[in-house]
Amino acid sequence: MDSINNFFSKGYGKLSNPSDAFPPPPPPPQPSRDRRHLLVVSSIFLLTLSLLFLLGALIHESTTEPPPESTNLLSSNVTSSILFVCRSTHHPDSCFHSIASSVNGSTTYPGDPVSILRLSLAVCSRELDKLSGSLAELGRGGSSNAGSRAAVEDCLAQIEDAASRVADSVRRIGVDGGIPNDDVMADVATWMSAAMTDGETCVDGLEESGSTAGADDQVKEGMRKAREYMSNSLAIAVNLKKIVREFDAELH
Repeated sequence: MDSINNFFSKGYGKLSNPSDAFPPPPPPPQPSRDRRHLLVVSSIFLLTLSLLFLLGALIHESTTEPPPESTNLLSSNVTSSILFVCRSTHHPDSCFHSIASSVNGSTTYPGDPVSILRLSLAVCSRELDKLSGSLAELGRGGSSNAGSRAAVEDCLAQIEDAASRVADSVRRIGVDGGIPNDDVMADVATWMSAAMTDGETCVDGLEESGSTAGADDQVKEGMRKAREYMSNSLAIAVNLKKIVREFDAELH
């Protein structure tokens, strides 16, 4: 019995340190030196590749639409004036290029907002006349589909009506150097808005009839340009008073 008591009193079989029963887990394996080096090199490569793609996109964007040659002949003041006025439009690039081309290197062009609006309207007139010619030519070519022929005729009538409204706007503004009053600009805005509606009606009619004229490349391109140019003129007309005020403050 004494030997048994001595056995337990000595604490035989007890752990000297309770934490020894649950040893700590081994540390997670660390990546080898070669693997760390590979990760660093891969990250640098991906970053470099991304920068090259970004640089390529910027270069492409800067060279996709160079300015027409005629703009090289413009004075810096006229170029700045056209850019300033066109920034109020929804299509500033087409606004600038079409108007700058119309100036045609003139050294006497005044470059004020009202003169730029007149040129914008002149651009509309020329494009609508070209579009009318394309539609008339398609109409003369005939079609086996009576509905298609009627759609072309209706479209031509709408485009001619749009051209008439642009001509009314030009006459309403006049040719003197003064700034048109609010009533004049309200009429111009109304007529240009109606001209844009005429263009939309023309396009809708061609699409609904399934006319091949709507798929003609020359007609499609003419429609696109005419709508952009009319939109530009409308935007300049609506914002003319603000444009003149900021133009005088910023550029003169």
